[in-house]
Amino acid sequence: MRGTTIIIDIGKTMSKVSLWTEDGVMLDKQTRANAASVVDGLKRLDVESIAAWLRDALSRYADHNITAIIAVGHGAGVVAKGEGG
Repeated sequence: MRGTTIIIDIGKTMSKVSLWTEDGVMLDKQTRANAASVVDGLKRLDVESIAAWLRDALSRYADHNITAIIAVGHGAGVVAKGEGG
């Protein structure tokens, strides 16, 4: 069985997950609009909702021979965690 690659792209306005063959053929693509909120005067993405969507999206590829996962993101986004995680 040949391998496939998952691409995860989390951006400011959209999140995308796609599945690719070794030959560069896209087998599937899932997308989700990202909603931002303002908390303590800072604009933030809904990380919990994105994470739940991402778990569901990735679970749809469980029957594929995944050989690589590549994550990309927009440079304007950052995850900042405090001492408590």
